[in-house]
Amino acid sequence: MQSDGVFLSEKGQLKVSNCDITANNWQKALEQLLQPKATKGQGVNVVIGSDLYHTYQIDTPRIPKSEWPQALPFLLKDVISERVTEIVADGLELPSLNKTTAYVIQKSWLLQLRGVLENLGLELSQIIPEELFWARAQKESHSAVLLQRSRFHHYRVSAFVEQLPIFHRTIRSVSGPVIQGETIGLDVDSLALELQRSLDYLSSQLKTGGVHALQVCCDEESENQLAEALTARLNVKVKPLVSERTGWSGALLAQIASEQLEGPAVNLYPSYLKPKQEHFTLTRVASVMALTVTAAVAVYGYISVSTVQLESELAQSESRADSLHDELSQQKAALESHRPSPVKVAAVERLKQEIAAKKDALDAVDDYDKEQQVGYSSVMNSLATLGRNDISIQHIYLDKSNIDISGLARNASVIPNWVGQFKQEQSLVGRTFKTLKIGRNTNDVVTFELRTSPENRSLDTVVNAGEKVDATQVLEAQQ
Repeated sequence: MQSDGVFLSEKGQLKVSNCDITANNWQKALEQLLQPKATKGQGVNVVIGSDLYHTYQIDTPRIPKSEWPQALPFLLKDVISERVTEIVADGLELPSLNKTTAYVIQKSWLLQLRGVLENLGLELSQIIPEELFWARAQKESHSAVLLQRSRFHHYRVSAFVEQLPIFHRTIRSVSGPVIQGETIGLDVDSLALELQRSLDYLSSQLKTGGVHALQVCCDEESENQLAEALTARLNVKVKPLVSERTGWSGALLAQIASEQLEGPAVNLYPSYLKPKQEHFTLTRVASVMALTVTAAVAVYGYISVSTVQLESELAQSESRADSLHDELSQQKAALESHRPSPVKVAAVERLKQEIAAKKDALDAVDDYDKEQQVGYSSVMNSLATLGRNDISIQHIYLDKSNIDISGLARNASVIPNWVGQFKQEQSLVGRTFKTLKIGRNTNDVVTFELRTSPENRSLDTVVNAGEKVDATQVLEAQQ
């Protein structure tokens, strides 16, 4: 958008349409150009001409870049005539200079622009100064100088380093066009003089050396003739920015912007000015209320139907409960009629005890019969078979599971040997002795006792007449 016209291009397309601005009514021209192609909710990026913004060079602020849009108006309050609340600003840090170019536009103009777009159902996305895209047109050289002029405007000199604008100057002493048809006016010399002053200044400031080329992009005159005339008067080579260009420079700028719109370094439409999304609009509230009422009615209906069903089920359950209660009473009455009397229960217990006593008596008689069948003669015969001259048995206690023997021995060492011979006799196999006592009587004769059941104290060691017999010897003899 420039003061003389509005140019429209769509992203990725070279075709550009335009509408001239008459009587400074840019709103009407913009609406007339956008209305046929407006799509609701579509974003619009606006590139503004140099006459719609101002630039100031300041020291780079020592604050985060994200805070520049809100901080720059206060940093510029001493160099601008407007109030801080009446402007919108953003900045571009210049390479290797520790300086920043601040771009400033009127807030009222921005709000008017946004209002026109909103009336068409469009959304304002970005506002970008035009010189950022003139800088991107310099693809081949590290540094470049451009002489540019739009219709009804003054000549403007801009310098770019690494596709970033670092210098600009408006030449107000020369009115264009200086090339009128085939005639070269006298103003060419004045224009060349002003250009030479700018080039000399840039040569002294640029660390990469002097300026060796100048490009021109000027409306209403032959760029080739202008380049030849300036080359003859300057010590640098001058050439057109685009060879054989047709149309206005605004159309060329729109084409450049449509191809390289991603990631602009400056945006004069900061986020704090963008309209906040209203989460609770009247339409949304009404819709939510309608949905709430509908849901409440549906829930009420569901609960009512469920209540009727549950009441029916409850009545059936109560009827069944009464029936079961009556049945329980009948069963209890039947149970009482079949319950035995205490007299009968006591008689049954007495009979059980009598039967158990008789059973125990029968078991005792059976055991006695078995013992009588086995007898103890075989044990006595086995002991007689194992008789020795150095062993004399004096007492024998014998029952079905125990056998205790006591007697005399010539010496203590023969007793374990004699016990070890028990495993040779079938009647004595399996009979083991838990305790062994060895001692001497009053006549100093060795005595011994073998017991199947252990006594209260254990046998550790028996010492008789200097001879020692321990439990290990007894166990070895039993095995």
